[in-house]
Amino acid sequence: MTRPLYARGVEKKTTFIAGAAVAGIFAVSLLSTVSFTKEQTARPDDGAPTASPPDHETNIVVPDLVTKETSVAKLSLEGLGFEVDVEETGEPTGLWGEVLEQDPAPGNSLLPGSRVTITSTAPDRQPLDLPGVTRDKKCPADQARHHRNLRVVLGDGRILLGSATESGVVELRGTRTSGATYRVSALWTNDGEYEGDVLVRGDRIDGPGGIEFEQDPEYTPHGPEVHGAPDELHFVRGGPPGRFAWTTVIKYLGGPGCYAFQIEGEDFVETLVVEAASRVAE
Repeated sequence: MTRPLYARGVEKKTTFIAGAAVAGIFAVSLLSTVSFTKEQTARPDDGAPTASPPDHETNIVVPDLVTKETSVAKLSLEGLGFEVDVEETGEPTGLWGEVLEQDPAPGNSLLPGSRVTITSTAPDRQPLDLPGVTRDKKCPADQARHHRNLRVVLGDGRILLGSATESGVVELRGTRTSGATYRVSALWTNDGEYEGDVLVRGDRIDGPGGIEFEQDPEYTPHGPEVHGAPDELHFVRGGPPGRFAWTTVIKYLGGPGCYAFQIEGEDFVETLVVEAASRVAE
């Protein structure tokens, strides 16, 4: 027999009231538990600290960079996630400066984003001074010549740039990376006598663009170590022992055009001018 509608309404209302009562009992129990937990947390426990210990797994140990090149030390710290301040002091020494002190000291464990200050000597170098070229004049590029170690080289000073073509023009075809930027492998060699440090900087001299270096050719058992400042190339103490050439990567940021390098050693400064083209006729 079907129950009257009012009976079904009473049944639903009774069920609702019973459920609400159960929920109320559960809420009171939960509040009591929370209150008890708070009391236990606030109560001192034999002088034990109540703060959570730091999570050392997220910390990074500061490396020892004293005596390293200033630019290399800065890039190394930035690569680890630190903010870096560089303070120069004392008499200029070397072509790119040397780290004297660092704060915090090596071995400290810091969170990423922490600030590290390195104190270094200023680099002892000449200002960048490259020749200019007007748009209606031909690039005054160095002539290619044969070399005992490389097929052809550019330059007639202490440091020479290997060229892939007999004409001496740097080949850009097939090396374009993005926009007007070309990434080109390059070989460098010395005159066989100079054994000191070498600093190379450069720029485009006939229009917009520039030069960047992808690595310093510091050789390790695993090959050349990629580091250094993008706008500087460092050859340490004349080059890798037992090798006749340095292997580097040059980025020509303006595409085809006229580029100049200022090459500076401990007792000389020289300029090397090259013409870069996307298509080269032998």
